[in-house]
Amino acid sequence: MISIPCLEALVQLTEVHDRREMTRRLVELLDQLFPARAIAVYEIYSRQRGREVARSAIEDLFYRNLLEPGEGAELPLTGEESFLRCFEREEMVVLDYAAEEGQRVVYPIHGVGGVMGLLVLDCFEDLGEELSYLDYLVRIYANHLLLLDKKERDALTGLYNRQSFDERISNVLRFNVSDGRRRTDAHYSHLAVLDIDFFKRINDRFGHLYGDEVLLLFGHIMEESFRVTDLLFRYGGEEFVVVLSEVDDADAERVLERFRAAVAAYPFPKVGQVTVSVGFTAIQPGEMPSAVVDKADKALYYAKYNGRDQVCFHDRLVVEGKIAAEELEEGEIELF
Repeated sequence: MISIPCLEALVQLTEVHDRREMTRRLVELLDQLFPARAIAVYEIYSRQRGREVARSAIEDLFYRNLLEPGEGAELPLTGEESFLRCFEREEMVVLDYAAEEGQRVVYPIHGVGGVMGLLVLDCFEDLGEELSYLDYLVRIYANHLLLLDKKERDALTGLYNRQSFDERISNVLRFNVSDGRRRTDAHYSHLAVLDIDFFKRINDRFGHLYGDEVLLLFGHIMEESFRVTDLLFRYGGEEFVVVLSEVDDADAERVLERFRAAVAAYPFPKVGQVTVSVGFTAIQPGEMPSAVVDKADKALYYAKYNGRDQVCFHDRLVVEGKIAAEELEEGEIELF
């Protein structure tokens, strides 16, 4: 029987507007309701993101724990038979343990395009009729995720929108400060601003429908070029932002250059070749979000006015004297 405290926990589940926090609260609620050894929520994604995943390409699907989203936590879906069966059938899978009491329950979390995740409970005993509670809770969770996506995602490309950028970049900066990272560390976050070259000409010559298609395909190339741990945004119009996590300067530049080349090589329908200019910077602990974006923007402007179709690193441009270093005034650095 669902108790008043559990109903209160359910209310708290739908109060939050952060995906990871909501997942954490779901796990806490399930822990109150079911006698389980372990509870986990997994995200399913494709290495070929941005495209509809065909069943014949099942080997491109991976899963990772939403509450432990480290890069090394991704595992192939084909390696876990119960997960794969749940995904393919789009229905709950219940497995009884042979050597001890209890069962494993794998429950699908549905999204717009099918199963987007899996809830896994390793239980001490058979749940029986209580499984019906699980159905309602997972559906509430999935519906709230869809609402979050509508709020946080750009309607055309499916990337995060400008509104969610403001919140997420603050979280990145807050993490860098609390984690004690400094510029001398080997790996840290970088922010890049990407701008499609001569996009107005595309709209003027081919029309806005083809312009929108360019934006959509550009977003798909971003999803295929960067890691699932990187943050991808449509910042506005033809401008996009990427936050690269845990990379050094050389790797950040290499990844962005690879993306630039992928865009230049892509055969955009009717439009033909499209190029992109990129400016990026290393994120310093304690910086205000506006200061980080401003540095990447300055590198982007340099790329635009010096030939376009190139990747420019703000920090190097400053060292080489090609752009001026910022002079920080008192109070300009925000500490979290």
